Amino acid sequence: MKILFDGRVFTKGEISGIPEYARLLFTHLLKIDLMNEYILFLNSFHKAIPPVDIRHYANVSLSNFHIPNRVLDFSFRFFHQPKIDFFSNTDIIFSPHFNILAKNKKVPRVITFHDLSFERFPDFYSSHEKLWHWRQNPKKQAEDAEEIIAISNSTKVDLVELYKIPPQKISVIYSGINPYYLIPVLPSQLYAFREERKLPKYFILSLSTLEPRKNIPGLIRAFHIIKEKRECKDFSLVIAGKEGWLCDEIYKEIKNSQWRDDIILWGPASYEEAKNLYHLASVFVCTSFFEGFGFPPLEAQACGTPVVSSNRGSLPEVLGQSALLYEPNNEEGIAFGIYSLLTNKELRENIVARGFENISRFEWEKTANETLKIFEKYKKKTSKVDAIEM
Repeated sequence: MKILFDGRVFTKGEISGIPEYARLLFTHLLKIDLMNEYILFLNSFHKAIPPVDIRHYANVSLSNFHIPNRVLDFSFRFFHQPKIDFFSNTDIIFSPHFNILAKNKKVPRVITFHDLSFERFPDFYSSHEKLWHWRQNPKKQAEDAEEIIAISNSTKVDLVELYKIPPQKISVIYSGINPYYLIPVLPSQLYAFREERKLPKYFILSLSTLEPRKNIPGLIRAFHIIKEKRECKDFSLVIAGKEGWLCDEIYKEIKNSQWRDDIILWGPASYEEAKNLYHLASVFVCTSFFEGFGFPPLEAQACGTPVVSSNRGSLPEVLGQSALLYEPNNEEGIAFGIYSLLTNKELRENIVARGFENISRFEWEKTANETLKIFEKYKKKTSKVDAIEM
């Protein structure tokens, strides 16, 4: 069977979120599947770099139209050309995100939907992002797909409620945790990192894009409450992540804070930096108003750090009883959760143990196997059609 994997998300060069999902899924599919042929569609006007060295895989080839993606999206949307499977006799198309495309009508397509936050909370998105979603027309793509993979039950519920997609058309397949975060770190390495980067001995960590949906100002206000506690006066807050839309609001919140000298804006974090920060942090906090899945809280748990999280979107589903959950607008509650984990040793150890137990549910090999089973369903259907035609 020939599987066309739409890898346009790789060309953005990001190492988190949807590109991370696509990269890890693709690499694990190649590990478990030596029988099927994969055609990786990497459209880029310039040279596109695949997420793995394909020279090591006899069953992988590349496809590239060499058309600027904005032009290609426009052509897909209004002219339904060129067909993404034009250069290959593809049996199935897999899209790790709802990037718009044109295809032969006979070729089935499976799409992963990560969330519908842009439908639930349009005010969290810029005009540019809203225009992009309009161009992609995700509702039409969901309707036209033969099958949808939702990365959480929360996303499946939204697809059914907002897009009226039949539930039987949607399979829930959880993402995995990047295996990199499961590799132990030597104390000497952590000590060297702390010294080199001049990190405080005690700090609370947040890692996310700096945008309204992540509710960073709410975290800063919860930090203010924490700093009033005698036991927490030596703690700092490290906020890691790339700049997003309306991040000026975060800078304003920090500037007006009486504890601004104890708030560290880290900027984008590499894999290595994130891993070290997870290990060194006393508590990891996620105050997001909505998440389709939520990788950082799980990565923190993999590094043995207790988590305080909001109870919105998929986070209660993904974290369950392994974290302390609060309404994102409840800054007093979030502060209480952080304070409890900092001062209650028994609670802290319990939450850390539950975190390790929780992450065992999320393995990329399992994700790849369940995804491959969906592909194989369409292989059987194709074979039956061919047999009838013969």
